[in-house]
Amino acid sequence: MSYFVKRIYILGLLFVLIVGMSIFWGQRHLQQQRQREIERSIAFKTEHIIDQISSDLNQAESALKVAESFITAAGKEDQIRLFFQDILEQNESYSAIYLGKAVGETIYAGKNGGEVELDDPRVRPWYQAAVQENKPVFTAPYIDNIGGHLVITLAQPVYKEKELIGVVGIDKSLSGMLELLEEQKASENGHSLLFNAGGEVLVCPCPDYEVEQHKNLFDVSDLQREFLQGQSGGTIRAGLHGKDGYFKFQALDGLDLYVGTFAALSDFTDQKALNRQVVVTVFLLSGAVFYLLVVLPKKHIIGPVRELNNDIMAISPEDFSYRLPLRPDHVFGDLRETINISLEKAEQYFQNVVLQQEELTAAFDQLVAHEEQLRAQYEEIKGHQAQLRYIAGHDSLTGIFNRRKFAEDLITSLERGASGAVFMLDIDDFKNINDIQGHVFGDKVLRHVAELLKENLSSQAKVYRFGGDEFLILLEGIVSRKESKVYIEEIFGYFKDSCRIDGRLTHLAVSIGVVQYPLDGESVDELLMKVDIAMHNAKKAGKNRFIFFESNMAATFSARVHIERLLMKTLQKKNFKMLYQPIVESSSGQIAYFEALIRIKNNSLSPAVFIPIAEESNLIIPIGRWVLREVIRQISRWEKKEKDTKRVSVNLSPKQFYDAGLLGFLAQELNCHKVDPSLLEMEITETVFIDNIDEAVEIIKGIRALGIKVSLDDFGTGYSSINYITRIPVDRIKLDRRITSKLVENHSVMEGLVIIAHGLKMEVVAEGVESSEEARFLKKAGCDYLQGYFFSEPVPPQDAFQIMHVSYGGIPSLED
Repeated sequence: MSYFVKRIYILGLLFVLIVGMSIFWGQRHLQQQRQREIERSIAFKTEHIIDQISSDLNQAESALKVAESFITAAGKEDQIRLFFQDILEQNESYSAIYLGKAVGETIYAGKNGGEVELDDPRVRPWYQAAVQENKPVFTAPYIDNIGGHLVITLAQPVYKEKELIGVVGIDKSLSGMLELLEEQKASENGHSLLFNAGGEVLVCPCPDYEVEQHKNLFDVSDLQREFLQGQSGGTIRAGLHGKDGYFKFQALDGLDLYVGTFAALSDFTDQKALNRQVVVTVFLLSGAVFYLLVVLPKKHIIGPVRELNNDIMAISPEDFSYRLPLRPDHVFGDLRETINISLEKAEQYFQNVVLQQEELTAAFDQLVAHEEQLRAQYEEIKGHQAQLRYIAGHDSLTGIFNRRKFAEDLITSLERGASGAVFMLDIDDFKNINDIQGHVFGDKVLRHVAELLKENLSSQAKVYRFGGDEFLILLEGIVSRKESKVYIEEIFGYFKDSCRIDGRLTHLAVSIGVVQYPLDGESVDELLMKVDIAMHNAKKAGKNRFIFFESNMAATFSARVHIERLLMKTLQKKNFKMLYQPIVESSSGQIAYFEALIRIKNNSLSPAVFIPIAEESNLIIPIGRWVLREVIRQISRWEKKEKDTKRVSVNLSPKQFYDAGLLGFLAQELNCHKVDPSLLEMEITETVFIDNIDEAVEIIKGIRALGIKVSLDDFGTGYSSINYITRIPVDRIKLDRRITSKLVENHSVMEGLVIIAHGLKMEVVAEGVESSEEARFLKKAGCDYLQGYFFSEPVPPQDAFQIMHVSYGGIPSLED
């Protein structure tokens, strides 16, 4: 019996404990409800304040934008000041509006309406901040020096055509904001305030504040460190003026400002309700004790059995997570543990089954998804097959067949044993079109030529773009040159007249090389090589013509390739050398200067042979720069030995002349070796003026601006020398040997030519002087300088230095 009595008292004490805990949690629940009520109240007040302040500031920002538009449109100070005054009259909270100009002046309008002397606005924080941020800015509140009011300044930069006019600003009074914060209190003893991210209180209608948390005092900067960092708002438990409560803060969008609202707990707590709660608690505890001592014994035996029955009935075949409650010293404790172990095993088995089912489902879904993806990709590939086939066989720029398609068609024709012809067509001077009119226009020219050939040639002819400005035409069934010439004449007819491309009147010409198959070759590579040789021979022959491939062209091409490789190897190993031929002043017989001439060491190949090949292969640029660098170095060496060093002239090819880096290279080398530019002379030929005389004149002026003299070489060999000689700013002209030899017998013509040159302030040099009679005649005709083997052949640098001051005045032909 004592066992049961003991159990009853133990159960009674447990029940009392449970009831006490229930009361504790009930009180806590009430406290949480009260907290939520306070948070809702202060959140509502805070949002209302933020809405009011944001609306007020947005209105001020809109006024700034209107003022900006008016300033850029009006421009007059009186109009701007009147407009500012209208804005002030429409907005009572604005104390002043002004424009700080970029020149240091200020257009001011204030509530007092009088003139105000202001400092340079450019040193004011609001002006500097607006210019730096390049957008509307807000200042921290401050006391206005003019009106004595608490204000903030809103400022915005004003630009007109990307030029800064100044900064327009509005001083907004905070008196209305103070009234708003005073009105919008969350409770009777609560307060609302405005502070910045640094914790400084900016606007607060309350007296000195004090904030505490967990009974430790914090200032607002501590709150910022603890709660505002990385957050735009939040709610904390805090104290203010000795009252415990909650503090709600929220950031204003676009500003470095926060609105805070404090509510005291005492304003939400009802003491009478607390007293009633205590009475109820005591009553409940008394009832609990009575229940434990009187009622519970009756249920001590029946209760556990009924409880066990109910727990067993709660087991569900669909939810294996349920477990029978276990209590220490329970009558059926062992039985409950056994049942729970069985339930746990059943749950594990069920979870394994569910997991396997989920894995199978996921694998099946993944397979279905991959199948759908593969099917979609297959359909996409099928849809693009036609497009891919088109792209593979067509040129992307012109839309006609490409080189790959040409090879396929020619192989097919050769494999069938058919005969035919291949034309390679190249646009003459296409590089000049690109250089002068631009690559965009050049692309339009290529499209025009492709369309011209495609639309006009017969269906028997197929047109392909080979690359660059080269096109191929495949004619199957052509067996004789006569048949090919019919098509060639037809093609030249397309380019006979000028055409209009992109609104520009343009004249085009083409050079054509022709091969016949299987006569000239039975493979694509062989036929392409031979038709390319034929086309380049047409170019060499003067352009705007056609040439059939001949067997001897292959040998010429091989020789050209051999010389090109020789030049490349010589350039890499720096195996060139320079010779110097003196140019004699006819009046004194003294050497006036030298002409530098390039040769290949240990090789007798003439420059007349390898220079044109260097021009065609673009090796002339690096070779030419080597020559210029070597000549400047040689002048520097001579200057170190002899102060009175003679000038040296260097020949410039057309490609060197039009090299964009020529002037910079010359200036760099002359400066590097400390050589006087007047000791260097550039010789150019008439061919540089053929394409663009205006551009050539500008380049010559650039060379002469460096202090370098310029002479016109081979004068008289071109077709328009007299036409442009009056326009070109050269220092002297050099008469070609072919001219002087023809004019020896016509003294008056030679004298007239020299007179023209002297009239244009140009000196005259006669080249190729090989006899005393020629020297005498050319001196008598007025030539200033003479050059030729009669005086000296080209010699190495050391020999040129030895004869630098030799005089030929004793030669009878130069004596007066």
